[in-house]
Amino acid sequence: MTKIEKRILQSTLAALIHEKMKADGMVKPGLRLEFTVVVKSPQTRVYITEVSDVASVNDIPLFDLDLGVRIHNVVNNANIRTVGDIRLKTLRQMYQYRHFKRVSAKRLKDKLAEIGVDLDWDV
Repeated sequence: MTKIEKRILQSTLAALIHEKMKADGMVKPGLRLEFTVVVKSPQTRVYITEVSDVASVNDIPLFDLDLGVRIHNVVNNANIRTVGDIRLKTLRQMYQYRHFKRVSAKRLKDKLAEIGVDLDWDV
């Protein structure tokens, strides 16, 4: 197995484990879960390295909010990692990022409203 194949497998497994734990109610917004996936042929092991409560809503990682691929790619490329980071941006600033359009803004605003965060964006 090449290094690239190993990294692809690790990231795929990590995403699957995160989604399964989220579906089972083990991961909620406000709970940070970090784990490491170690791939060794023929076994794969998962090590949970940290589980901690997030101090405030601003510290919730955007990855935990299930925003969709397009929004995730935009915020990732813009180096926006947490709810606090997105609250510092205006709608006009967000529209400057490639592929961030009205539908993305509406979906992001709605997702944040679900956890009690009100963006002052007119979408």
